[in-house]
Amino acid sequence: MIAPPPVDRNRFARTARLLAPRQFQEVFANGKRVHGALLRLHAWLRADDANGARLGIAVPKRVAKRAVERNRIRRIVREVFRHRRQRLPAGDYVLVAQPAACAAPAPDLRAELAQLWDRAGRLKPDPTPPTMPGCADPRAARSSSLQRSRPGPRPAPSKPPGAAKPSE
Repeated sequence: MIAPPPVDRNRFARTARLLAPRQFQEVFANGKRVHGALLRLHAWLRADDANGARLGIAVPKRVAKRAVERNRIRRIVREVFRHRRQRLPAGDYVLVAQPAACAAPAPDLRAELAQLWDRAGRLKPDPTPPTMPGCADPRAARSSSLQRSRPGPRPAPSKPPGAAKPSE
């Protein structure tokens, strides 16, 4: 019988990735931003997340026109994330490349990533949502307060009781 291959804890497993556009949108909407000169990190830290740290990478075409350049940035980001994943707080992270990242050498990208991960580690996680039915979720209250409410039609002015009708 053949023994299974050894498990590599540093691999970039599917469970460590953000894959769906909805997951990226949730991080952009609920996360906190940490900026650098080459990269921008959106971090949505959650104390109750059983998946650990998960990563999404966005390298727009306006940053790097050629796929080779975009893939180089992604490879470096994945490599650094794989080695740091166990030390990062649980939550979802999205790294967005800035235009300067395309021309930056790999050591500069790695150094900035290390700074961004350290700064993200000092962020406070979102509070755990309540488990009791009927309790408001603090994130829902925050997002609903940011939405504008449209005023309805104004009610007609009421006449005070006992007011006489104008005589004709």
